[in-house]
Amino acid sequence: MSAGGQPGAAAVARKAVGQVTSGLLLGIMLARSASSFTAAVWGWRSIYAVSAVVMLLTSLALYRMLPVRQPSHSAGYRALLGSVLRLARTERLLRQRALAQACMFGAFTAFWTAISYELTGRHHLSQTSVAVFALVGPPEQRPPGRRTARGRRSRRGGTAGAAVLGLLSMVLAGLAAANLYALALAAVLMDFAVQSNGVLSQRDIYALHPDARARLNSVYMTSVFLGARRRRPPARCSPPGAGAGSP
Repeated sequence: MSAGGQPGAAAVARKAVGQVTSGLLLGIMLARSASSFTAAVWGWRSIYAVSAVVMLLTSLALYRMLPVRQPSHSAGYRALLGSVLRLARTERLLRQRALAQACMFGAFTAFWTAISYELTGRHHLSQTSVAVFALVGPPEQRPPGRRTARGRRSRRGGTAGAAVLGLLSMVLAGLAAANLYALALAAVLMDFAVQSNGVLSQRDIYALHPDARARLNSVYMTSVFLGARRRRPPARCSPPGAGAGSP
């Protein structure tokens, strides 16, 4: 590729990354409502069958639609995995951003896991009502932009702001759990915090090595989902019937 074509290619890459990431978060957020609607109609076990069918259809669609790509390098799979680990070990900013978003996404997961019990227990909402409640805070993401000195300063402030919003969301949900509107506001704040921190993090890490974005993303997204996996709802939010005799 010529030097003159690089800026345009970089813009296309940023747009593609933004679209994929936005679609990923949109799917995560809409899954809350989809699972509640499905549980209300066919029972809570049905979501596993529906998910399996959707994943199968998605795999077939990707197989037919994605173009065949021949890598420009000759490195083997083991060497590529080793380079991913080297990136995680040598890039401090990547580790910082991955850890920050892992914590943020862990809080996001804990919030939405616990709040479902509050909605059905304290507020006596049905599964359908929970699905409607889960539609608050629709995701709006912008593609990662170009990294500049002024942009880095603003993103540091944006990262701190996202952390504050996430903290406010948790505090508001804890202190005003009896108020349904307060819980809705807390959900909006939490969604916005996760989205904002995610976009800012990607803008930074994708600027590190433009030729290694897939490997950078592997470190980043693996850390994010590990952060979500390590969070569990508190004991007092256990579903009804999950007493001492439950497994």
